[in-house]
Amino acid sequence: MDFVQGQHPPGRRFASIGVVVLLHLALGWVLVSGLAYRIVQVIPQTPIEIRLIKPVTPPPPQWQRSSLPMPSLAPPPPRFIPPPEVQVTQPPETTVTASPVPQIAPGVGNEMATPQPGRGQPGSRPARTPPQLDFSKCGTPAYPDIDAQGTVMVVFTMDITGTISEARVAESSGRSHRHKMLDRLAIDFVLSCKGTPGTVNGKPVPLHGITPITWSLKD
Repeated sequence: MDFVQGQHPPGRRFASIGVVVLLHLALGWVLVSGLAYRIVQVIPQTPIEIRLIKPVTPPPPQWQRSSLPMPSLAPPPPRFIPPPEVQVTQPPETTVTASPVPQIAPGVGNEMATPQPGRGQPGSRPARTPPQLDFSKCGTPAYPDIDAQGTVMVVFTMDITGTISEARVAESSGRSHRHKMLDRLAIDFVLSCKGTPGTVNGKPVPLHGITPITWSLKD
């Protein structure tokens, strides 16, 4: 009995279900007609910005230095430059000429004796031997390094020993200072010579003479 009284009638249950269905329909209509419309109206208010992104171009690859050693290049050989041609001027040939036989000047023991009568030999002439003096055998004097030439006339005296004891210039080779040097060298050359004196009756006598000394340059 109690079980039957506790159950609800079927009409009342259907009424509750209908109320629930109506509430759902009302809620759906509100959503569709009002709220959904607002959502649709609000969303487009934000503008859509579209940007075109340029593709990034990768940088070109950098060439890396090779770790291989660079070949060593030998420097080019120096250019051959021929040395300048030097013309060497040969010194002129020097010729010194001396008189082989000096001219004998009058002097003591050189003049011819006047015949005098003597004991046992009336009118006899004294015995004489000629002097021997050759300047060409005295060597060649050293020619100075000067551009001068000429002939020097030298007067000399050879004593009884055959030595040239005195010499002087009778005629110079020139007027310049260089010619004066030639004159002095000619005197020294004559003084360096030695000869053999002549004799009269077996006794040596001095000799006085003059000789030319010639200095010449030959190209």
